[in-house]
Amino acid sequence: MVQVSATVASARSASRQLWGALGDSTAARAALAELESAVSDLDSAEAVVAANGVLPLLHLAQAVRRAPDLSPIPGQPPSALACADAALLVLARLVAIVEAELRPSGWTVGELEEGGPVFYIDPEDEPHPAHPALHSDETAEMLSTERCTLYSLPRVTMPLAAGGPGGAILWPVWVDRLTATAACGDLAVLTVADLEDQTGCPARHLILGTWEGPNGFRESELELEDGAPAGAHLENWYQVTLAGIALLAARGCGRILVLGLGGGGVTAFLARHSPRSRLEAVELCPEVVDAARSHFGLPGVDQLTTHVGDAGAFVAAAEPGTYDVILVDVYTSGIFPPSLATEAFFQTLRKAVAAGGTVAVNAGADEAAAALRGTFQAVFGAQGKALVDPVDAENVVLVAGATVSPAEWGTVVTASRQANATSNIPDYPFGLESVTQMDGEQLCVQWGAPTEERIEQDEVLSASAGRKKASKQGKIKVPGNTDTTGSTPKPGNDPKDTMWDLFD
Repeated sequence: MVQVSATVASARSASRQLWGALGDSTAARAALAELESAVSDLDSAEAVVAANGVLPLLHLAQAVRRAPDLSPIPGQPPSALACADAALLVLARLVAIVEAELRPSGWTVGELEEGGPVFYIDPEDEPHPAHPALHSDETAEMLSTERCTLYSLPRVTMPLAAGGPGGAILWPVWVDRLTATAACGDLAVLTVADLEDQTGCPARHLILGTWEGPNGFRESELELEDGAPAGAHLENWYQVTLAGIALLAARGCGRILVLGLGGGGVTAFLARHSPRSRLEAVELCPEVVDAARSHFGLPGVDQLTTHVGDAGAFVAAAEPGTYDVILVDVYTSGIFPPSLATEAFFQTLRKAVAAGGTVAVNAGADEAAAALRGTFQAVFGAQGKALVDPVDAENVVLVAGATVSPAEWGTVVTASRQANATSNIPDYPFGLESVTQMDGEQLCVQWGAPTEERIEQDEVLSASAGRKKASKQGKIKVPGNTDTTGSTPKPGNDPKDTMWDLFD
């Protein structure tokens, strides 16, 4: 049996007490006093991370507005100030422990300019954005997730220059919301600055469970672009894939069920680009639904009905053939719920989807995705396929259902363009450029920044010559290659204009 030191146990306990003390300054101050005594070395610091104590520390520290020298701006409650000062002290101690471990090898931590982001400075005075242990995947994989998060803290927990309301300091990671939920554990909504490009837009993260740092797993992400309305764009490959499948299969007016709401990105996108479809979303945690509406722009539109409850029970109770499309995105803290990774669940999906309808499942990656794929295909047979991210294979989407011709996809795109013609959406965001069916087996999607020349073309892929070319060559060239926001190309993200392929 592994012995746990008293300081490690105390650090864990006090970190969890902070979550229970949200809104109670007396209880929070007692937990902070225990943390001040417990945090003294790498093990106790790592225990704070493991118990998800960093986010409530940031939340308490940010409850008081401060000037650039960290002095509090006058007129704030003394109780909040006492908690904020104590939280800052613990955060500073965590950073100091990381710095102390670096010092023997000649590394330091510091700013390149006053009020700028923190860097890790090597013995030759060269700055680096990451701790030296995180410079390569090989070295990072040798560390625990908690240690990797701990090593990121100097860069993300130290305040930046003034620029907030009333001249207050800004933070690299701002805690918008913390809630200890009954159904989903710890919930956090964060606004994360772009430390690589301070002129870049920040992103909003939805976290369920333990925070793994700004580059760790999150349930949802939304880039906070000026002027971009809800549902204007999607953030990653699997979301684009799920949304593309739904738009194709619903033919613009079907009934779509989304299991697992998260930040509502896919649901908001479908509400915007398929306004005649009827949407239903099922989410286990009511606090997640509230966060999707308050912080991620989930629209309150008549076509969308949101249900709070268990996805498996909801689908099991559905009448046969109710839905044209069912999207399953139920990952929580990076884990597909074991209760849903069963043939019984997939059988209920098959029953609930209409004849000729489509089921698509975000299966995650690696061994878990392989096991889920086997279960999926045991139910759907040869109809069940696996879509694999061709860039870095981070995600697999399982799909069973009818394929759609390029001409039908062109109709969907044209309808969305017309519906959003007067919207204030930067750079024409409809990144799902084309879909082609090849030999009845392979489905291929292009997404990229459409040029004026492409926009002026007739309906996407509707011309006979275009369809023949797609069938012959296996893909259609799209000028450029970007994310769905239509921004400039990302280095190293050029999968030959093909964003996903289907493999048997």
